[in-house]
Amino acid sequence: MPVEKKTLYADFAALGDICGLQLDYDPHKKGYRLLNPPFEPYELRLLVDSVQSSKFITREKASMGCVMSKCFEMLCKWSL
Repeated sequence: MPVEKKTLYADFAALGDICGLQLDYDPHKKGYRLLNPPFEPYELRLLVDSVQSSKFITREKASMGCVMSKCFEMLCKWSL
């Protein structure tokens, strides 16, 4: 889907202004990367451990198909 550069830069600026996220262009990967992820890897691991040991979240909800997979996905993206 074609997008204008102005639109991308406006969206990146909004992410910075509204969410406080900083993006930087990586010329080697030819893409943008997040400089200040909202969670550190150890914090995501703590969240996953909390979900796994929680008594009020069912095993199905805590399985790799839901909450934990989202945490692992964030961890993989931000750990690069």
